[in-house]
Amino acid sequence: MRVPNRPPCILVAEADRTAMGAHVRELEAAGYAVLTAGDGIECVERLRSAQPDVLVIDAEIPWGGGDGVLAVCREESPLRLIPAIVMVARRNASLLYRLAPYPVGDLLFKPVAPGKLAERVAAMLAPLGATPHPVLPGPGHYP
Repeated sequence: MRVPNRPPCILVAEADRTAMGAHVRELEAAGYAVLTAGDGIECVERLRSAQPDVLVIDAEIPWGGGDGVLAVCREESPLRLIPAIVMVARRNASLLYRLAPYPVGDLLFKPVAPGKLAERVAAMLAPLGATPHPVLPGPGHYP
């Protein structure tokens, strides 16, 4: 849930560690605070404990899948308010039918192009008035 004067918190649920690392680096570079989960069970635990501003989830995440996590979100009132971006592999577009009953705010096909995830997260947060905090250069990088 949105906390004023703090960078928006994004939960990235992705089983592929390489992809997760790329997503985390992109979102952090854009000024977001990022939490991660490697499976559906960990994702639900993080959703309940942190209540992030946006959930980014791989539709095929193990231990529940994206549709299983979204089903839990739909049933629990505080989680129901968390917007979700679902990432789907092109080769498995049939997952769209399984995701249809759930509140999916945006859909991205994998592999996600560099910059696209941060762009979509920003668009999802814009109606909430949330913007990322500027990323300040490290020591020795000031003009």
